Amino acid sequence: MLRRDTTHNNTNIAKLSGNSLQQNINILSHDFIIKFKKLSHYYANFHIIFISIGICLILATLLFFSFFSKSFWSGFLIGFVFFIGFLYFVLYFYFQAKKPQQFIDIKKEFHDSCEKVITDTKGSLNYFLKTSFCLSNLAGQLNELEGSFYPIPERFQTLAPLLKKFSIWMHWKDLLKMKELLLLSSINETVALVKTLPTDTEAHANLANGYIALSKIYISPVLLNEKSNLNWISPEYQSKEILAKFHLACDRAIEELKILNEYSPQDPWVHKQLAEIYHSKGCPELEIKEYEHLLKVENFDKKILFRLGVLYFEQGHNSKGLKVYEQIKLEDEGLAEELIKHYDSFQFHEISIESLSSSV
Repeated sequence: MLRRDTTHNNTNIAKLSGNSLQQNINILSHDFIIKFKKLSHYYANFHIIFISIGICLILATLLFFSFFSKSFWSGFLIGFVFFIGFLYFVLYFYFQAKKPQQFIDIKKEFHDSCEKVITDTKGSLNYFLKTSFCLSNLAGQLNELEGSFYPIPERFQTLAPLLKKFSIWMHWKDLLKMKELLLLSSINETVALVKTLPTDTEAHANLANGYIALSKIYISPVLLNEKSNLNWISPEYQSKEILAKFHLACDRAIEELKILNEYSPQDPWVHKQLAEIYHSKGCPELEIKEYEHLLKVENFDKKILFRLGVLYFEQGHNSKGLKVYEQIKLEDEGLAEELIKHYDSFQFHEISIESLSSSV
């Protein structure tokens, strides 16, 4: 038997040890963000300097074309361009090798500092939970930090959108890498806890939360939050590498949730998380099963029932969708009318009025 049943929410440091530890963690997190920004700025400035040199060379060539067209100066210009290009690539590859280790170093420094302020016995349940929380909480603070690397004075607010876009373009990958490092370290702490207490539900729930949080950093911020104020999103979020990491993190979360379901099949939290993961992975039939199970173990919930009805219509299960419509109509006619708008969500793409008319 598993040791305890929990609500499976992330551990709250304040509840575990009071506000003093929370305050210490906030200070450490603030110091870490300053160091991280400084380090990311350093590498961004490297690119900015060489981009500026390149722009200056182009402008100088255009403005003083007749001067540089002379054989001596044209040769000098070509040589200088090759030298700058060679210097850039040498430094670029050097920094590419150096930067990951520097990220690991400042992450380790934060980790070690957190361990010093955690007073619980090393290896205990609370020790692992608090350490894991510190790391995952910091990763959460880095969300949408991309646009805040270059503050704009009030009199230049018209340039704010452009500079924000530039900030995101320059720093999104550094932030993604750092969030990845922090969340993987948080997961490692919880894995160590599971090895110590392999049948503890809180440990497995915390591990599931860790994998869920990890999967979310691989999702485009706009898809994750429609109200996101980021005005540029990298197309690399759709790359094979990031999508593979997303699906791997989701699969690990599903495995942990299945463990919890084995021992607590009536826990609605487990089925809500599974439904959300299947939705993110694009598995509507599995999502339907989780919502169906959820309605069996939880009291009438209009939001869940509405979502299930939409899924039924989208997958062509119109008879089931109409039953859900009737259930909702008894409680909320407005919501029922909103649901019935999805009746034609499922379409035969191969056979449609448009395709038939075009073939005549």
